[in-house]
Amino acid sequence: MKFSHPFVISAACALIAITAISGPAKASEHHGRKMMQAAMVAQDQDKDGSLSLVEFLAAKEGRFTLIDTNKDGFLTAQEMAAAPPATDAMAKRMKEWQAKATAADKALMEAHQASRFRGLDANSDGKISHEEYLALDTLKFAAMDENGDGKVDVRNPRAVGNMDDDHPHRDRDNSRDDGPNDGKGPRNPNDKK
Repeated sequence: MKFSHPFVISAACALIAITAISGPAKASEHHGRKMMQAAMVAQDQDKDGSLSLVEFLAAKEGRFTLIDTNKDGFLTAQEMAAAPPATDAMAKRMKEWQAKATAADKALMEAHQASRFRGLDANSDGKISHEEYLALDTLKFAAMDENGDGKVDVRNPRAVGNMDDDHPHRDRDNSRDDGPNDGKGPRNPNDKK
């Protein structure tokens, strides 16, 4: 994969924007996990206590259809930017954030959205196909399906942690992994060893 200078800048801007708007990390992370777990329970269409890949992707399928306003089977950057928040809770948080966001905050959010779009556009053709849109969630499901049986227990907090793509630098036990430890000190400068 080829990384260009603008990509690196937009990725850095996105990281700053996410950090700036996330608020207190522990409370936000706990709230996010509870919301994800509630969403998983709601997605369990046959109420058997587990999600199949079809159940897991059903909400994304509906979201793709909603965002694809011109119904051409592809999402453009404009359609993605104009998409309403996925849930009422997200809409409320976005409205609160917009009320206090500075112009710089909004610019960082736009950079994050552009970076996300480029990340989903696997073939770099300037539009996101149905398959490209579902690819990341298919990988998330595979990570959550710890025993490979094609099902994910909706009440398993580890499964929710395994789908957390906003923190790819975290191990499953939620500790940081800043790379190899050369034995000269802690892996994370904030660790007290």
